[in-house]
Amino acid sequence: MKVHKRNSFPGTLLLMVFLFISFTGFSQKIIYPSYETVFKLFHSKYDYEPKGLRDLFFAKKKDGWFVYEADQTSNVLKPLNEQLLWSSSTGKYYVVKFPIQKHRPGADEINSVYEAHASNEYNYKRIPYYGYSGWDKDVIADFGNKSGLSDSLLEGLARAYSNYSMAFLWSQYNFISEVEGQKEIPSSENYSGDRIDNFIKYTDLGIETYRKLAKLNLRYETMVGNAFAKYSNEIVYKYSTLCIAGRYDLAKGCLKPGLFSPMLIAMAKNYLNSVAPNGILFTDGDNDTYPLWYVQETENYRKDVIVINSGLLNLPRYILMLKKGTVPGSKPIKMAWDEKMAVSDTFAYALID
Repeated sequence: MKVHKRNSFPGTLLLMVFLFISFTGFSQKIIYPSYETVFKLFHSKYDYEPKGLRDLFFAKKKDGWFVYEADQTSNVLKPLNEQLLWSSSTGKYYVVKFPIQKHRPGADEINSVYEAHASNEYNYKRIPYYGYSGWDKDVIADFGNKSGLSDSLLEGLARAYSNYSMAFLWSQYNFISEVEGQKEIPSSENYSGDRIDNFIKYTDLGIETYRKLAKLNLRYETMVGNAFAKYSNEIVYKYSTLCIAGRYDLAKGCLKPGLFSPMLIAMAKNYLNSVAPNGILFTDGDNDTYPLWYVQETENYRKDVIVINSGLLNLPRYILMLKKGTVPGSKPIKMAWDEKMAVSDTFAYALID
């Protein structure tokens, strides 16, 4: 029997190709400097003072870190004087055209300036792109159809879906996106079916992404708790937003059993039981509001208590909902504001006595 010696060259070539692809892929993994690093570097070198309503912003984009000015009172920020500060392709910092510091500030001075903006660090760290109007669309475009995302990328994608969903209704988040051909409507008008449908579409994508995150890493910590807590909150966010938009017919089917732990359900009931009959309970954030709305809606529990989230009182539609008593199971709330004032989009602040 003739024995043929196997040629090892194809296997060696295959191994070399695999190693080349692996090392090439590894070398292309971009590690961005942190928001804190970029912020402190800029302010240690450049001297910037806000000009009236114009302020400075940092944008973390696919091409790198950018610095730009914009009118901070605008919902959709229009970048002015935008410049590349750090490039993701070269990994290098670049000189930008801003006034140079006349004296180099000390570390304490820089840290003091940063502390006033440190709350932004979370989003810049967890979201691939952030800090400009349209970041959500860019994240969705680059990561929406990808599989095998890490836990932090899943959170960033979910936040992008959630942020973009609000672009179809009202300005609630920072750096809201423009929707082509869409105009803002007065708070006294109802939303079209298309806007409501798009809000539901992107919110549901966000909810599903949070569900994947919880499945991948239940212990992953977000700003409001673990991944399942964020998933639950996003569902109640969809419910409450549809209520404010005047679509309780669609909202009432959002909530499902098992969203909150027995401990949180007990806490919510204790909160409600601490209020006298037909009283009003003011809350502030997601975690102290959503479980209360949840037990009221799903268990018909203490619906005589009106839970008002003070953080939403800057929304004319929310005030109108409270004033008319269209909160599920509630009654109208007496207010000093007349309806014309309540729906005014120039309504600046509310005094609660």
